This record gives sequence, structure tokens and C-alpha cells, in this order.
Amino acid sequence: MSLKSLEAASRYTTEQVCELGDGHVQVKSEMSAEWYTVDLGDEDRFPFCECVSFKSTLLPCKHLFAIFKHTDHSWEVLCPAYRDSPYLTLDTDFLSSQALQKCQIVHEDTMDAGNDEVSVSEEERTVHCSNTLSEPIIVGLASTQSFLREKLKILQDASYLCVNVDALRNAATVVDDLSKKLKDLIPKDNSLPLDSNQDDVSKQQLRAFPKHSKKEKPKAGKKRG
Repeated sequence: MSLKSLEAASRYTTEQVCELGDGHVQVKSEMSAEWYTVDLGDEDRFPFCECVSFKSTLLPCKHLFAIFKHTDHSWEVLCPAYRDSPYLTLDTDFLSSQALQKCQIVHEDTMDAGNDEVSVSEEERTVHCSNTLSEPIIVGLASTQSFLREKLKILQDASYLCVNVDALRNAATVVDDLSKKLKDLIPKDNSLPLDSNQDDVSKQQLRAFPKHSKKEKPKAGKKRG
């Protein structure tokens, strides 16, 4: 859940939120006169907002939070599958076992260090604990590409099993926008895409051919008289 979206929603007023009925609400843009339509969905349908932020991430945007602040709608009206998504909530089992256990280890190590050594501050322990709850940090181009392909494979498999038409349409819209953005970022040379992973043969050192020893000609034997 984005804290920036929560903060931005606090700047909205009641006049900037207009209910249309049937779970549809319009929210005025902060920067322009444009209005964004938000579909809150239902028990089987995910919420949807016309803004770029929601289309790109499917995470709650400031317009959704503004609706919760200035109308009778609340977080509980959203689809349970969306509301309870691991992207929006913490795994309580993980939090109560592994994460807290690691925090306890840090605390015990600090106590055993003695008074002569600098102890770990409460803030540092909090940062360490919060890091254990986040996803692994992806380092490097190759690993990032691999991570993206894994997520796309999961999405492809889910597309065969999901029967919610609205959810599929929303996902297709997001994927289409992301694919266009990635295509625009592909390095090109004379309008042709470059493959950054292609080996540069000109820089490779070719192995030298092994030297073959010259064969000596057999000496002719002396003829006996």
C-alpha cells in the first residue's frame, strides 16, 4: 500500500469526489480539470481506476483513498481476493515466526556485545526487521530480466485459469501499457534493436592452432654388396 497515495488523498476535498451509483465514483484530478472514474468492483471483481498509476501497478491509488475518506465506502467493500492480496497485506504467520525470530537474534547479539562495544540502536533493529519482510533485492541486469520472465510465466499460467472477464481485461490493459514502455526503452541502432547479451566475437581471442612437428624422412638403408 503506497504511503504517497495516502498522503495525496488527504489533500482532496468532498467537492472533488462525486458518486455515480452502482459502485462507480468520479474523482477530480489534482493537476487538471480531468475526472477519473473509479469502479469499486464487488465480491468477484477487482476495483479499477482510469488513472495511469493504477493501470501500471494495480495498487490502490490516491483516488481510491479519496473515496474512502469522503464517502461511506470503505476498504471492506473491495473484492476479498484483492483486499487480502499479499501485495497489500503482511503474512501474519511469517511475521510472528521468522521475522520476529531474526529481530530477537539481533537484540540478543546486541546484549551479549557488552558495555564496551557500540550497541545496535533501536532504529537500526527496526530497519533490519523491516528488511526481512521485503522481497529479495534484485541486483544486476541478467537477474532482473530473469525475475521479470518468472513473473510473466506466472501471469501466463493464471490467464488460463482466471474466469473473471473484468480482471482479465484490467490485466491485459496493464500488460499492454508496460509492453509499450519496455519497447520504447530498448536500445536501437539505426532503428534496429540491439541485443546487449550477444557475445562480441571480435573481442574474443581465438585459440592458436597447435603446432605440428615435422616428420623426419626415413633414412635409406645401405645396400649390401
